[in-house]
Amino acid sequence: MLMFSVGRRLSGIFQSRRQRPTSISLMRAEIDPSDCPISKLPKEILLRIFFMLLCRTWNNLAMHVYYNVVQLRTVASVFRFHQTLQIYPHVRNLVKVLIFPARLGWTCPETLMDAFAGIIDLVENLTELKVTSRLIVKPRSPGETDRVHVLPVQEGRHSDLKRLSIYSNGYTPAEFPTSLSTSFAQITSLSLNGIYLSQYISPENVPVLPELVHITAVSGNITTHMDDWLLACPKLQKLSICGRQPITFSLGSVDVPMNLLAKGNIRSLTLYQLETSYTGTWLAMCDTVLRLYVTWDLFSSGRADTFPPSLRRLTLNIYGRDNLSLDPFQKHLSGKPTYKSLEIILSEQNKWFDENEDALRTLCAASRVSLLTHNRRSYTEHGSIPLSPKLKGVFKSTQDKELLSWEMAKT
Repeated sequence: MLMFSVGRRLSGIFQSRRQRPTSISLMRAEIDPSDCPISKLPKEILLRIFFMLLCRTWNNLAMHVYYNVVQLRTVASVFRFHQTLQIYPHVRNLVKVLIFPARLGWTCPETLMDAFAGIIDLVENLTELKVTSRLIVKPRSPGETDRVHVLPVQEGRHSDLKRLSIYSNGYTPAEFPTSLSTSFAQITSLSLNGIYLSQYISPENVPVLPELVHITAVSGNITTHMDDWLLACPKLQKLSICGRQPITFSLGSVDVPMNLLAKGNIRSLTLYQLETSYTGTWLAMCDTVLRLYVTWDLFSSGRADTFPPSLRRLTLNIYGRDNLSLDPFQKHLSGKPTYKSLEIILSEQNKWFDENEDALRTLCAASRVSLLTHNRRSYTEHGSIPLSPKLKGVFKSTQDKELLSWEMAKT
C-alpha cells in the first residue's frame, strides 16, 4: 500500500509538470498513474526518491552536524576523506574539528603526510586539529621553512585554532617552532606527543601563547625543556604528564617543571601511566593544585600527606591490568587527606571493585571522603591489531607496506 501510494504521488507530480491543464475541470481530473513512465520504476527506487525529496531540508542540517567533527581512525579513511573533499567542495567549510590517526614514536609514511597536508589545505577554518608533524632539527631541503616544521598549514590559514595536538614524526630531536606562537595565538589547549626538544625553550627566544590554559606532555622532554616558557603563559592552569615516561619525585629532580608547579597557578594536575613509584616530596609543594588525576602506579605508592596540600578532589583512573588491593586506600584515607572527594574511573567489568566496594565505601565514610565512581568503556587492548586476509590483499607495493606497518603499529 505504501509503495503504491508513493508511486501514485510521484506519478502525479511528473504528469502534472508534463501536461499543463487548460481548464479547472482538467486540473481536478484524476491522474492515472499507469500513464506516467515513472510508474514503471521499481518500488524500491520510488521509495528512495520520495524520502530524498522529503528529507532534503533535514539532509542539509544533518550535513553540518555530520562533518563538524571528523575523526579518521585508519589510513584508508584518510585517503577516502581527501577524495571526498576534492569531489564535494561544499563539505570543506563544514569541518571544524579534524583528528588524524597517529602513532607515537613511529615515522609517518610520506604519502600519508602528504594526504594530511592536502586535507588541511582544503578545509576552511579549523578550531581543533590532531596531526603528525615534521618537527626536525635541520630542514631536509633548502626549500623547507620553519612553517613546514610546525604543521602542514599554509600561512594565514586556521588562525582561529583553539586545540592542537602534535605527534612527532618518530623520535628525532626537534626544535620548538617559534611560528606556533605567532600563527596560532588563540590556542587554549596544546598537546605535544613524543617530542624531544634539542634546546631549552624560554619566553626570551619563543613568544608565549597568551590564551593557553592546558598543556599535555606525552613522553618526550618538554616538561623539563619548557619550564620557564610554561610559567610565562599567563592563563595556564592545567598540566598533564602522560605516556609511560619514568620521572623522579625527589626535590632535586629535573624531570618535572618545578618552576611552573611551585610558582605558577596550576589548578589541575594529571600524572598518568608514568610506570614509577612515588617516593619523593615535590607534589607536596604544589600549593595551587585543587584537582589531581593519577593512575594506580602513583596512587599505590604515595601517601595522602605527600599530595598537594590544597587538594580538593583526587581522581584515580584504574585499568584492567592494575594489581589492586585495599592497602593503598587504607594508607591514604587513614592519613587524614585534605581532599574531600575520591573519584574512581574504572572499566565496566571490574571484579575486584565489585567485591571490595562496600569495604572501600566504609573507609571513605570514616575519613569523611565522598566516593564517586564512573565506568569507562575500553574499546582496544594494547598490541597490534590482527591482520585479516582481505586487508593483506590491499597493500602490495613497497609504499603500501610502509602504510600497512604504520597502520598496524601500537598507538
